[in-house]
Amino acid sequence: METAAPLPKSACIGWGLGSVGTLTLIAVTNGLVLKYAVDIVGISAAVAGLIIAFTRIFDAAIDPFMGSLSDRTVSKWGRRRPFLLVGAFLCALAPVLIFAAPASLSGTSAIAYMVMALLFYAVAYTSFNVPYMAMPVEMTQSHHERTFLFSFRVYGSAIGGLLGGAFAPWIITELGGGKPGFAGMGYVIGITVFFACLASFWLTRNAPISPVQARDPRSKFTQFKLAFGNKPFISLLIAKIFIVAGTGIGAASMAFFVTSVLRQPLSWLGLFAASATAAMILSQPLWLKIAKAQGKRKAYLIAGSLYVVVVLTWLFAGPGEPQYAIIARAGILGFIGGGILLNSQAMLPDTLEHEFVLTGVRHEGVLTGLYTTVERGASALGVAVAGFILGAGGYVAGAEAAIQTQAAIQSIYISMAIMPAAAIALSMVFIWRYNLPG
Repeated sequence: METAAPLPKSACIGWGLGSVGTLTLIAVTNGLVLKYAVDIVGISAAVAGLIIAFTRIFDAAIDPFMGSLSDRTVSKWGRRRPFLLVGAFLCALAPVLIFAAPASLSGTSAIAYMVMALLFYAVAYTSFNVPYMAMPVEMTQSHHERTFLFSFRVYGSAIGGLLGGAFAPWIITELGGGKPGFAGMGYVIGITVFFACLASFWLTRNAPISPVQARDPRSKFTQFKLAFGNKPFISLLIAKIFIVAGTGIGAASMAFFVTSVLRQPLSWLGLFAASATAAMILSQPLWLKIAKAQGKRKAYLIAGSLYVVVVLTWLFAGPGEPQYAIIARAGILGFIGGGILLNSQAMLPDTLEHEFVLTGVRHEGVLTGLYTTVERGASALGVAVAGFILGAGGYVAGAEAAIQTQAAIQSIYISMAIMPAAAIALSMVFIWRYNLPG
């Protein structure tokens, strides 16, 4: 059923701003935490990958419980928005704890500190993101309106990617690099995330909400079992594993690619992020038209096919490649990535509505929690795989680019190009099986 009136623009903008906060946080942690743990704190690449994987698996495990809690929450602000307010404060503190680690840490104490800081990050991110991602199915019942709403999330994600991928490395460089640079960056990013998340809480105050339904007497296990009968949801869920894991491997490898393959300063990450962000934002009107004309499924398959081809061209990049070629490649990937992001995410609320049709009970929070569980688990897998590939290639922690072996350089190419291409190709197999209209 289509809603009678479109969503207020303020609600769309406000909901999109939530992604500025979360994606800034994700971009910083996915892009820099492995680099920070290995080259600044001094933890080996393989161990750092394990730490990140463990903490994100913990994050994944608590997501369904956070979703269930938001399903049952009764407040004057609705079921979801109280968590946006609490999450704003927690998410602001997370990058400070991670990147402003005490200078005296080493060995076991360094490992223990990073585990605790990343566990806090997991709780902070989940407290905001799971209720946040459950909001669209309440805000509108129109398939096309949801796609339009999710375009604001893509805009927010692009801005967050720019802040985390370009602004954060620039801050590190301007503050002299090393521990002081990372620590200063953590404080600045924390403040940025706080205001973005707080603005999202405030501007969504007039968004439609749904009342808390009578508690489903069925166990969580039974609810999850019912979810597995929702075939479009499962197809999207499996595809999301490959999307997040593949792009996560590439994101975690990018800092190493810049310094060790291109042999450029870390601030060059800003060129990647700025080009990709501008292109992603500019791409949205086109991808909205394609999705409306062809449906989200076909639009995703078009974007995925293009991505596989272009991301493999990183195999031909090296120290002598002109800067404009690097910027152009990142921009093209950002434009294509806008289609992948928009269409895959806009499918989620449609699958949640389909669950209500199948069961007669709304489990948006529980299913969103399951979705983000898989998403976070795949993110953990991506960073861990990147760490393992670098470790297997013999990457020397803390070493300058010039002394890395050829095997280490080849391992970075694998993480940057081959693994993301393979993962997106596999995601297309499961999106092909997605059969909901819209």
